[in-house]
Amino acid sequence: MIIYICLMAVMAYLAFRWGKETKTGICHMMKEYTEKKETAEQVGNLLQFVGKCACASGGLMAVCFFWRMLAGDFPRVLAAVSILFYSLGFIRAMLILQRIQKEERGQN
Repeated sequence: MIIYICLMAVMAYLAFRWGKETKTGICHMMKEYTEKKETAEQVGNLLQFVGKCACASGGLMAVCFFWRMLAGDFPRVLAAVSILFYSLGFIRAMLILQRIQKEERGQN
């Protein structure tokens, strides 16, 4: 559980950082998306959305961790919702990114 919380914290940090850099056009990880301003804005927003999902998922898992420490029982439903929340957010972002890539290929 601690590993998951730390992993989500790192994912949130990187997604927010890369999202901000992509929006400004200086991200070395997303160079292919920084050429056009509108594409950079869309991809930057997607990265920040993934960061928000990771932050929320890690926060829910932290609530599970402290609940287990204080109450002694493990809230399985809350832990499953935490993992599902990040998973669905990540899948949504990847589907939107795929659509953006198809639009870029269609214009070229």
